[in-house]
Amino acid sequence: MKFIFQFTLFMFLVFSLKGQSLEYLNKNFSVISDISKDQPYFYRITSEDSLNVLVRIFFIDRTPYYEYRAARFDTTERFSQTEIFYYESGKRKKIRQIDALTDQAVDVSYFESGVVKSKKIRKSEEVISEEYFSEDGKIDPNPNNFQFGQERDMENWNRFLIEKLQYPLVARRMGHSGIVLLGFDINLNGEMENIQVVNSSEIHSSLEKEALRVAMAYKGTWTPGIVFGKPEKSRVILPVRFKLN
Repeated sequence: MKFIFQFTLFMFLVFSLKGQSLEYLNKNFSVISDISKDQPYFYRITSEDSLNVLVRIFFIDRTPYYEYRAARFDTTERFSQTEIFYYESGKRKKIRQIDALTDQAVDVSYFESGVVKSKKIRKSEEVISEEYFSEDGKIDPNPNNFQFGQERDMENWNRFLIEKLQYPLVARRMGHSGIVLLGFDINLNGEMENIQVVNSSEIHSSLEKEALRVAMAYKGTWTPGIVFGKPEKSRVILPVRFKLN
């Protein structure tokens, strides 16, 4: 607790000077209002102005976990985005870049050694090129591409949402709707871990809490992703839609 107090004081001074916001999060990425009562597991740093947004999530020991950057080209809704995912060691796992001007997206994934594992380029959601590499840096012409789950996995998930998801009364009364983007890891046993809302700044807090509640209650498993013929822990983002009739 002494470490957390000293770390909190240091971060408070830094962000007071820089005008950034700091939030402590628990294992489920919910914001902690009082760290004396709830042990923080992550912390999130957010800074933004009219044209730029930067969100960084760290483990409490300062190891990076996730990073999101968005830069608007003007005051319209056109913007570029960059997401960086990290291994638990703090090394880069994947970089995703989206350019709104060209409507092109580039995904580059890495082995934990730092060697590029794959590179995929998409334009208007259509894959225009993809390359895969072995850990020694050689091109792999016929890899077993990552496949997320099975059809029955999505069927089970969607059935669970239909049965359990409730529209928050406060959001309904205030006319709030939208899509909550749930990000989570699928471990080698097919279990969901590190569940978080990726777009919390874009949706009403009650929708965020309900999506998290349902995801945390889900006891089903997923078929682990397969990369180069081997099961691998993978990061997935799925939408949960709240639509007013």
